[in-house]
Amino acid sequence: MEKNSGRRPLPTATKKLRGNAGKRKLNDAEPPHEPGEPELPKGLSRAAKQEWRRIVPELLGRGVLAKLDGKALGAYCQAYTPRSKRRRRSRNTASSSRKH
Repeated sequence: MEKNSGRRPLPTATKKLRGNAGKRKLNDAEPPHEPGEPELPKGLSRAAKQEWRRIVPELLGRGVLAKLDGKALGAYCQAYTPRSKRRRRSRNTASSSRKH
């Protein structure tokens, strides 16, 4: 059984984005990912689709989104929505309780 020997290395694209502070040689042999907008996964809630439409252009603009990221990004969007709904509900409840 193989043991992990520390942190996994960051992808070269992430190092470039962050600025390669250690000035170490970047991995030129890293397998390239196909940059671009992934396909919107089927079955996302309305709120998850809204989050998808908000976050995808931002990630594309930063050059960190690949076509392969669709399912992972969809899972993030679906997980994000209940939290944002709860936050809105708690604000509405708090503001309506102050009125009484």
